[in-house]
Amino acid sequence: MVNDAPSFDEIWPNVSDLMVGRQVLIYNADYDSRLIIQSLSACDYPTTSIRFDNLVCVMDWYSQFFGEWNELQGNFKWQSLTNACFQQNVDITDLSAHRAHADCIMTGRLVHAVNAQLDA
Repeated sequence: MVNDAPSFDEIWPNVSDLMVGRQVLIYNADYDSRLIIQSLSACDYPTTSIRFDNLVCVMDWYSQFFGEWNELQGNFKWQSLTNACFQQNVDITDLSAHRAHADCIMTGRLVHAVNAQLDA
């Protein structure tokens, strides 16, 4: 699928420019930000100045909303994205989990579904 696509270090400047001054919602932001750094490092891209201060971890946010307490860890239990969508009756039948675009759409649908409940 990405055979003829530019490498990640080639598109990163455009991606990071899009993130400036915006909150970026990511399901499991720690994981994705770690993979971004790893991917850029593999291309010998300088990563010491990369900051992710504008990321919002939707997985953490949702775990607090859902409220399932994890006694062992002493925090709210993380839910997989597909479980979270199922728990909130979010239709994802048109999407394939663990594909970048589909996961973005699922995250957006989940955020909208939860916000609708919070606004009610």
